[in-house]
Amino acid sequence: MLLAAAIASVLAVGGVALASIPDSGGVIHSCYKKTSENQGTLRVIDTEKGESCLSNEIALSWNQIGPPGPTGPPGITLWASVAADGTLLGGTATAAKRIGLGQGQYDVTFGQDVSSCAPVASAEGDGDIASASPGTIIANTQREVLVQAVNFNAGDINTSFHLIVAC
Repeated sequence: MLLAAAIASVLAVGGVALASIPDSGGVIHSCYKKTSENQGTLRVIDTEKGESCLSNEIALSWNQIGPPGPTGPPGITLWASVAADGTLLGGTATAAKRIGLGQGQYDVTFGQDVSSCAPVASAEGDGDIASASPGTIIANTQREVLVQAVNFNAGDINTSFHLIVAC
């Protein structure tokens, strides 16, 4: 019984000692020795227990929360899901169509300028992810993205694909 009480008191004291670094505000305080033979030594202190830096030390604190920075512009991601025949299946695009005399060329139109954006497409193929790849993806005009689907074994092919445009 006496042993259990002694262990409990040691654990309670140890728990209190550990709880004050970092301080109640989440800040870790330390002292950096600027002179003497141990110059550059850093020691952590517990300011809530009244500890402070000596005259030959510089106080340092970290994990402080600074003022918030300005809000950045919102990120815009446009997208389209396009069928092999050029039908727009879904997304934020306003239109899609298969173009040109050959196969695998699609024009996807958006309601805003995409000339400075980054388009990325992935071909759906016939279930074999390696069978088709968007060979060329370019911003065709200010509001259009040209996608050209290529099968590495057979050349240009008509295939459904997904397109995202990050602005």
